[in-house]
Formats: sequence, structure tokens, C-alpha cells
Amino acid sequence: MMRNNTLISIILPVLNAQEHINACLKSLLYQAYKEFEIIAIEDKSTDASYKILAKYKKRYPKLRVYRNIKRYGLAICLNRAIKRARGRYIAFMHVKDKSARSRLQKQVNFLVSHPKVVALGTQCRFINDDHKTLGKSAFPLTHETIGSIVIPGISAQFETFVIDRKRLPKDILSFKPIAYPFLYSEVFLKLGQYGKIANLPFVLYEHKRSELPSVRNAKFLFSHMKVWLNSALTNGNRPPLSSLFSPLLKQA
Repeated sequence: MMRNNTLISIILPVLNAQEHINACLKSLLYQAYKEFEIIAIEDKSTDASYKILAKYKKRYPKLRVYRNIKRYGLAICLNRAIKRARGRYIAFMHVKDKSARSRLQKQVNFLVSHPKVVALGTQCRFINDDHKTLGKSAFPLTHETIGSIVIPGISAQFETFVIDRKRLPKDILSFKPIAYPFLYSEVFLKLGQYGKIANLPFVLYEHKRSELPSVRNAKFLFSHMKVWLNSALTNGNRPPLSSLFSPLLKQA
């Protein structure tokens, strides 16, 4: 499939998000950057999510909506959306979140002017279910300061990223059915072998979660260890031993 050299394909998995879809879509549909498409994969919700998406689809040609015949989970939704993507650039979006109007424009401008960068994130404002601000990110900006492993909540928020597919091997963006957010970590380990990963210094994304992540959580640390070992043993990427303990060190 030929890819539009300026088009951004925004990947939007949707599951039981009827209270959030309107705000999410409006933040995307009114982006300053106009060369984009939204690919929404609706994962057999039990609420009105699909009906809301269908209404938007009739009004906005940039929105393409697909509904799974049964619930498959996040990894399959991401893979199905990426297979349908026509753009050179792949952007991610969580359905409960919002993007600043200038987000995509600033990310594309940076990628165009930094040809060694293959994936670019942004800073975040974190809010809870009551829209109360929990804090703002201070993610490292450069590939060298991010390190060998992109640690969720510590060095990046995966949904903020735009990826330049032209700078990567074909079909490298393939997600395995492992726990969120580590299915992203596994893919980003591979991206770092083909180019640099960076973050913008600007807060261009609003991410909703109940509380800021506790990296001392045993499940988090176990998943982080699995990603680290996978990097060291199977992907040919040799992260320093210090990165295994970096989540604890960063909040010591």
C-alpha cells in the first residue's frame, strides 16, 4: 500500500468509553495539522461507544470506524488499526485522553527537522476521573537521557508518540497480547535499534488516570523486569544493568 508522505494515521482503540469519546475526538478533529486520518477500532463495547463513533463517522470523513465481532483486546486492536493505516506517520491516542490542538503539528515539524528520530513523544498533564490535575510530566527529552528502555510513566507516555514509519523496517509495528502498558514497551525496544526516541518539552497531551503510577508496585516491577530481560536476551539490545533498577532509583 502506498503511504501518503505527509499523512498522520491516528490509532484509536475504543472500549466502553461513551463518556469520553466526544472530548477525545474533538481534540483530534480540530488539530492545527490537517493531514490526518483517525482509525478507530471498537472492541465490542457494551455501552454506546459504537453508536457515538458511527455518528461522528457520518459527519467527518477523516474518521474511519471498524467494529470487532467479539472482544479481542488492545494488542489486536492496535495491530488491526496499523494494518489499515495509510499515513507515513503513526500517532497513538487513548480514548479517555485529549490532545492539544498544536500536538501533531509540533511533532511532525520536529520529525522533519530531526531525521535520526523515529519516535517522538510529548509531556503530559495527568488528571483523575474528576478532572483534577494530579501533576505534569518531566520526561527526559533526548535518546541518550531516555535510555535503552522506555519506561512507562517514567521516561514517556506511549500514547503521546508519533512514529515515522518511513525510517523503520516494514511490519515492525506489531503488538503482542501482553499487559498494558508493557505491550508498548516491547515494541519500543525494537524501534530504538533503528533510530532515536525523543520527547518534546511541551505539555501537549492530557492523560487520565486514577493516580500517578507507583513504580514500587510489585506487578509493575515484575513486568518491567520481563521487558528488560527480553531486551537483553532476545532483541539484541543490551541495556545497562542500572536500567533494571531505574524505576526505583527515580523515586528513591
